[in-house]
Amino acid sequence: NVLGCLMAHLIAMKKLVEENYDIILEDNIRMPLKIAADRIWDTIDASEESKGVKCHLRYYGWLGSLPNLKWVLNVHSSRKSVKSDQDTIENDSNIFYFPIVSDFDDNEGNTDDDDDDETQQELIIHNSSGHTTPGGSAIWGAYAYWISEEGYSALLKKLRCDVGAMLWKGKRMRQYMVKPIDKVIPRQVIAALSQESIHVTKKPAFFRAPMLTSKIHSKWDPMFCSSTQYQLCKTSLTWLDLWLTEVEKEIVEHHIQ
Repeated sequence: NVLGCLMAHLIAMKKLVEENYDIILEDNIRMPLKIAADRIWDTIDASEESKGVKCHLRYYGWLGSLPNLKWVLNVHSSRKSVKSDQDTIENDSNIFYFPIVSDFDDNEGNTDDDDDDETQQELIIHNSSGHTTPGGSAIWGAYAYWISEEGYSALLKKLRCDVGAMLWKGKRMRQYMVKPIDKVIPRQVIAALSQESIHVTKKPAFFRAPMLTSKIHSKWDPMFCSSTQYQLCKTSLTWLDLWLTEVEKEIVEHHIQ
């Protein structure tokens, strides 16, 4: 399944680059229909008007563990915001640079905010899994993004020349494991084109569907849901603002009750 997902994304990237599409979407996303287009255009405009390094990978939707989400949204997104000539104190940037492991080393600032009791309870549940502080892979997912021709070419070149870019094997493992595509893409783009070439929106236009069963890591499904709920809240949305199937609406209504 992991290898199939990786290959599917490589095929999708090839089509996007050759036929000049705007975005790659997985089928596990839901969007706020009334404002999704505005959020997409705001992200594109902010990215294209940014100073410095050209953007080669742009995220319109993303996720992370709840501790990492709090750190990204409350600390990193302000510290590493992508600036343009249009940004002022009153009008902050809509995007930030993709977080890397070394960004956690300078983890000054408060990751807490004025969460309501329900969000705090979700954090307690999430922390019971053992992940209680920010760290590791700050951002998950490759379900809504765009990549440039240069970024795609750099990724392909690395995968063709270095099997370690796609596979890994621990000392006690008998066989190789495929690396998830959401880890492969940003790592190789950063290695070839820099961290500053990856822009992430502060206000996603796409969110992971509620309680969707993953084909790769289903054990994390409840935590995906709690993380998405927190992300929605921090961007002034609720589950009910998203387009959902009838079954998903029932799930959300049951969760709210």
